[in-house]
Amino acid sequence: MGRFRQTKTGTGHENCHEDRFVPGATPHMGEPRIHLREVAYKVGYSGPFALSSAFKRVRGVSPQEYRSGARSSV
Repeated sequence: MGRFRQTKTGTGHENCHEDRFVPGATPHMGEPRIHLREVAYKVGYSGPFALSSAFKRVRGVSPQEYRSGARSSV
């Protein structure tokens, strides 16, 4: 299935997962009271490291950097 997806869409399973779950995590990043661990579990990641890695690949910044920017723009 992975090769089929890669051939037909040009993206693998990991990218599909990131495309689905990172956008769901983004609104929670503006809430400093919610720990990254909680956000990760809410949107379907196994833990904060997995979410952090995927978030950085998709958004170009780490969750911590994103949170710092979100707080300074408020």
